[in-house]
Amino acid sequence: MVCYRLLISLGNSKLNEIKYNKYGYYCEFPNGLLIQWGRGKCYEYQRYPIPFTTAVSPVVSGGGKGASMVDIGSFSANGFSAHLSDGYGQHDSFYWIAIGY
Repeated sequence: MVCYRLLISLGNSKLNEIKYNKYGYYCEFPNGLLIQWGRGKCYEYQRYPIPFTTAVSPVVSGGGKGASMVDIGSFSANGFSAHLSDGYGQHDSFYWIAIGY
């Protein structure tokens, strides 16, 4: 619900449709802003639902079983890699959001 309210406040008078595919969810705005989010697994490459065209800044949030912190190893317009900072729980999952153009 928080994401939905955030998207409403970022949009103009018409909220763009939230779309999804097997890689996650995304919403494109008339000004070119692109917000994408989903759930990933540590030590697996996370693809974005659609590639960014200009710039991107991914953010991850720990969500695994006792994971202390999820670090981003590398990222591009197509996706990113992430791992646990403590090195445990290689199959733990986490939530992510990426904002860009």
